[in-house]
Amino acid sequence: MAKVKNYMKIFIVNFANAKNVSTLYSSPVSTSAHETGIPPHGYVNELAKLCKCSRQTALNTLRYNYPGAKADLVRRTYRTKYATV
Repeated sequence: MAKVKNYMKIFIVNFANAKNVSTLYSSPVSTSAHETGIPPHGYVNELAKLCKCSRQTALNTLRYNYPGAKADLVRRTYRTKYATV
């Protein structure tokens, strides 16, 4: 029981010394969409326009790995535009 009270004291002191609550719980790892590899909203429509193919072709290529010349173009365009290294 004494250990629990000591941990609570440390937490309360750290909480009181923090300038804002988000500094206590923030992780050092960045979670922006670009760095996590998540493409932005509307990326399928944008890829379809860039590759001059239908939206469904672009979506099926990325989801189900469809074969073909258009699919290769969609994959190449996706890698150059959205892939992070």
